[in-house]
Order: sequence, then C-alpha cells, then structure tokens
Amino acid sequence: DGVTLNDSLTTSGALTINADSDAGDGLGTFTVAAGVTVSTQSNVLDITTNDLDIFGSVSSGSASTTIQDSDGGGIGLGDATIVGGLNLSIVDLQDFTANGLTVTTAGNVDVDNMSQPNTITGITTINAVGVASTVSFFNNASSFNSVAVNASDGVAFDAGLSTNVGGININADV
Repeated sequence: DGVTLNDSLTTSGALTINADSDAGDGLGTFTVAAGVTVSTQSNVLDITTNDLDIFGSVSSGSASTTIQDSDGGGIGLGDATIVGGLNLSIVDLQDFTANGLTVTTAGNVDVDNMSQPNTITGITTINAVGVASTVSFFNNASSFNSVAVNASDGVAFDAGLSTNVGGININADV
C-alpha cells in the first residue's frame, strides 16, 4: 500500500493517484520526498489516500486539487484529529499549490483552527458524503478564502468560520 515519489513527476494532463486502492485496510500513504516536485502543469490533481507525508511540493497550478479519504474514516482539518482518519493540518497542506481544494470522505469532517494556506487560492470545498456524515467546526475559529460545506447529515458550528475573499455555501443535507 502507498505511493512514494522519490523523484519529480510532471504531467501534461490530469493526474490521479490512488495510494490505497484496497481501501479497507487504511494503510495507503501518499509520500513526496524532500526536494521532489509533483506538477500537473495546471491540470486537475486527484489524490485518494489514508495519509499524506509531503516533504517536497505538489502543484496543480491554476487547476484544482482533490484529496479523498480512502477508507471513509473521516477527515480532520487544522488541529482536529480523527483517530484512524485522514488528518490534514495547515503544515500538511502548505506545500500544495492549487486553485481550489476539495476534501471528501464518507465519514465525518472535524474542523478546528484551520486557515487556508496562501498557496491554495480559490474555494475550499469540504464534502462529508456518507449516509450519516457530518461536518463540525469546533474549539477554535477557522478561515478560508471562500468555502463550500456539504454534509449528508448536518453541519455544526461550535466555533467561528470566516472567509477573507469570497462567500460561504452550506448544504447540510446532500
């Protein structure tokens, strides 16, 4: 399980990486070694993984990047941690360059103290699309350029949410 890049990878089209194709075990990690660059040259980048170890740089340029939780264990954003889930801190995402970021899981999404990195422009879309999946903002306020939040079973706000460029779109029953 896992995809490890120890040398640079450049595409002239869309790039799809599935680091955990057997999804049930949750062992697939997408790793980019130090000094390594992944570039789609402004084409779409789709990553399915259970964990990220990014020491180099990952760029979809003026196109969007999607990161999907491979096993549906949930996604923790910012300081939020979901045991067994895909946890994406500001540090994890600071080496990504994209015009739009989408994170998707069949589990829940917890958001705590998340600030969209400057290298990710455009809208951040948060999708919790399982049968009873929720998105929860808690503990500390979070901020994005603009954000769309989609959940199948509700969105809870126990901490602030703000945008610094665009709007907020919330759909609590997808």
